[in-house]
Formats: sequence, structure tokens, C-alpha cells
Amino acid sequence: MTTQRRVPRDAHRRLRDARRRMDWTQARLVQEVGASQSAISMFEAGKAGALSEEKIAAIAAALGVDLAAAPEEEPSPPQQLPSLWFRPDHRCVTNLPTIISGEVRFVPAMILAAAQELACPYCAGVLVNRCPGCGEPIALEGAFCTSSRCAKPLVPTPEAPEEKALLAASADAERRRRLEILKSSRARRPWPIQGASDERRDEQTRTEEEDTRA
Repeated sequence: MTTQRRVPRDAHRRLRDARRRMDWTQARLVQEVGASQSAISMFEAGKAGALSEEKIAAIAAALGVDLAAAPEEEPSPPQQLPSLWFRPDHRCVTNLPTIISGEVRFVPAMILAAAQELACPYCAGVLVNRCPGCGEPIALEGAFCTSSRCAKPLVPTPEAPEEKALLAASADAERRRRLEILKSSRARRPWPIQGASDERRDEQTRTEEEDTRA
């Protein structure tokens, strides 16, 4: 009485991976077990009927694979955690020009996403989730890197005087617009600060008014 072998459903994958780890070509396997290369190719692609059970057993023996043993579990891919992404180019409309300590700086609009790469939906440029200066991950929204070793602007300011002048005018107009919003609606700020007291909001409003007059 002949004992019927049972070929595991993942035999094609396990044997294919073993062949690749040994750096064997399918032609080398043909020489070892005598099967046709087309049949081996179809079997590795998942067509179990392309090879007889005897040939599959011969391939397993040649590659040193015990098909009766439980297959090793494949490691699960690492979970991608959400991170803050932005466009480090001042020409992108997502970067808001503003005046900080008398200098034109940009506050980038951040996108919180779990991804390996993203493109800006406005300029089609590549978004980044690390500081262009030091390479540290972006931890908080703002105009500057929060790493104490860096603290550089996330979005570089252009050096051309003409372009800087235009940006300064744009930043000043945006600052005046936000100040009008503050005056008309004290309860709502462009960037709400959770837990801020009325005194803190009053202080911020006075600071912005002083900057505008300056």
C-alpha cells in the first residue's frame, strides 16, 4: 500500500525562498531533480499541479527543506506611526510667512499621517517629517526645529533682497489680518492655545499690536 504524501499549501513559497537563499537558479534545480524548468517556474508561481509529489519531495530534499515541519512565521512589518509632515519650500502656499523677532519666517502647515512618503497636494513637492537641518523628527508644530542642538527654521528664507522684501510685506499683511480677527473675536484665535488664561491672551494681543505699530 502506497502512503499518499500531503504537500503543504505553502510548499511553493518555502521551496522558492530556500532556492533563492542558496543562490540556486531554476536551471540548477533542473539538474538536481530532473524536472523541466517551465514546470518548476509554474510551481513556484503557485500552480501546485505543475509538479508531481515525488518531484516536490525531491526538490525539498535537494534544498534541505522539511515540508512536514511547521513553517517559520514571517516577521510582521513594523507598524508605521503617525508623524508630522510639511513642505520645506517657502514657495509652497502651505507655508505661512510671518515676522518673528524682526525677521521673515515661515510657519509650515503640518499634516499628521502614518506614511513612508507623501506629496504636497498644493505644489506636488515632496513632504518631509524631519528637520532639514539636523534630521531630527518633527515633534511639534511651529516655525523652528525643537531640537536644542539645532533650533533652525524648518523652512529656509530666501536670500534675495527683492524676494525678502515681498515676503516681509506679505507677512505684515497676514499679521494685520490676524490682529483684526483677534479684535473682532477674542474667543477664537488662528492658532488656539488650549488652557491659556484671559491674561495670557491679553498679553499676546498687546504684543502683536506693538509689533504692528513698530
